Amino acid sequence: MGSVAEVLTPSPQDERGEREEEAPVVTLIATGLLGLLPLHAAWTQAGEGRRYFLDDFAVAYAPSALALDHARSRAAAVEGEHLLAVGEPQPVSAIPLPNTLREVGAIVDLFDDVQTLHGRAATHTAVMEALPAARLLHFSGHGGTDWQNPRQSGLLLAHDRMLTVADVQAMRHPGARLATLSACETGIPGRQLPDEVVNLASALVQTGFAGVASSLWAVYDISTAMLMERFYRCWREEGLAPVHALRRAQIWIRDTTNQEKADYFAQEFDERTTERMADAIAVEFFSKVSLQRGKMEDRSFAHPAWWAAFTFTGV
Repeated sequence: MGSVAEVLTPSPQDERGEREEEAPVVTLIATGLLGLLPLHAAWTQAGEGRRYFLDDFAVAYAPSALALDHARSRAAAVEGEHLLAVGEPQPVSAIPLPNTLREVGAIVDLFDDVQTLHGRAATHTAVMEALPAARLLHFSGHGGTDWQNPRQSGLLLAHDRMLTVADVQAMRHPGARLATLSACETGIPGRQLPDEVVNLASALVQTGFAGVASSLWAVYDISTAMLMERFYRCWREEGLAPVHALRRAQIWIRDTTNQEKADYFAQEFDERTTERMADAIAVEFFSKVSLQRGKMEDRSFAHPAWWAAFTFTGV
C-alpha cells in the first residue's frame, strides 16, 4: 500500500497542516488473498502514533472495473428510499446480540419509508420477498463464511436458514442504492481465489445494489453499533456520500475519547423526543458500557480491530 500511496495525491492540508475531511476516493480491486485484508487500514509510523491509508484517502472496493461502472450507473438512477431493516432474526442457534435492536431503531429513525423484519418475522421467505422493493437494506444480526464454498456464505435468518451468496446471485434487483451488512464476516471471499472476489458484497453489487458496506472479520457488538450510528448520521444528516460517511465514522470511532463518545450520544438523546427514541439508542449503552473499557480520557477503540473490519464496495 505504500507503493500505491506514493503515486496518489492525498487530500490537501489546511493552514494547520491537518487533512481536509473530503479525501480523494480511491477504488481498490483486490484479487486473491488481498480480498482478506483491510487495505484501508495499512499504516506507517508517524511520530509516536500511526498514519493510516484512510487518513489520506476514502477507500472503496470493487470486484472489477466493469462492476464499478455498473454501480455508478445504478447509483445515479435509483429512485426512492424504501428501507428494508432486518434485525436479529430468531430463533437461531447463535448467541444473542443484545444491542441489535437499539442499532436498528437508531437507523430506521432517520428514514420515512421503512419495512422492518425483526425476530421471528425475519424468515428467509420474508426477506427474499421484501428485497426486490428495497432501495436500501440494513441487516443487523449474524453472518458467516463458508471458507470452502463462498457461495454458501451469507446472513443467518430465522430458524437457522442462511440467505446465501447463491441466493443473492440468483435474484435480479431493479436497482438499489445501498446495503449495509452489520454482521460478522459478510465481506470475506473464502479460499477460492478467482480473478473477481466472490462474497456477499460482490453478489449484492452484481444483483443491483450500487454500494455495500460489509465486514472482514467477527466484529464487536458495541463498536459496530456505534460505528453504524455515526455512519448513517454522517450520510443522512451531514450529506456525505456513503464511502466518505464510512471513513469519517471509522476515524471518529478510532480517535475520539471515551468522554467524547459519551457526550456525543448523550447529546443525541437529548435532542430527540421521547417518542422517536423509544426503540433507538440508549444513552447508558453508549456511555456507561463503553466507558467500562477504560478511563474517560482513554481512546479505548483506537485499535483497528474495533473499526477497520468494515469496507465499502461500489459507490
